[in-house]
Amino acid sequence: MEILAKAGWSAIFSPSVKTDGNEVFFVETHHMRLPQDKPPCKKGIIHNWKIVCRVGESNVICIRETQLCVSTKNLVMQSPKSRLFHISEQPGISIFTPRPSPSHFENITGDVVFAISDQLLHNYLLPRDCPRVTFYAGADTTDTDKQKFTGNATANHVVAVESGWYQQIKETTLYCYEFLPDDFMLIDECAGYYISYKPVVPITVTVIDDIMAALLSRDVELRFMPLLTDIAHAVRYSSLQFSLIRMRNAKG
Repeated sequence: MEILAKAGWSAIFSPSVKTDGNEVFFVETHHMRLPQDKPPCKKGIIHNWKIVCRVGESNVICIRETQLCVSTKNLVMQSPKSRLFHISEQPGISIFTPRPSPSHFENITGDVVFAISDQLLHNYLLPRDCPRVTFYAGADTTDTDKQKFTGNATANHVVAVESGWYQQIKETTLYCYEFLPDDFMLIDECAGYYISYKPVVPITVTVIDDIMAALLSRDVELRFMPLLTDIAHAVRYSSLQFSLIRMRNAKG
């Protein structure tokens, strides 16, 4: 894997698999820090790379922020296996129509419907405009960072919000729409984001009138903090998997 070594990236090798008689090795790094000589990307200093090499061929699939940089033959896109959801403060939505992405993703080529995986649904079980810092330990998270950010916590995920949002969190009702996963593709594994270019009809809707109970029923430690700026900065420069959401609304 000279292409990785020259770029200064580390890699995690997963077991090889057989595809159409060809042995394929998958190599992935997720949310790894850029080498010192690389400039920051639009999201900060984090890039998400996936490398796939086909044994016996020179072709390489290089996905940067899940953007296909170099194409190769026999690429198969898999539909998500996770249950997918969309959280809204609006009741009675019968169909979700594709819209421009609120955030910049280089590989989104049109209007989309966003969904969140069940595993990371808790990131959106809050009022829409509520700033939050969410994180969890990944395969590459150091023991030092685990101790620093989670300590003796028994939950695998942490959601930190500002104390000033406590009352609004108590009073807000959310509507959790579930989608069939067939037409969705993964756009950001760390954040659990999926997109569809087609209109989506929800298959169920669940009313969430107690947000804190919903969060604490999951594998989540909920933290109320006076300010989020310090923890957001620390998490950004850690080895954790993280999402910083609606931080434009944060104090300080």
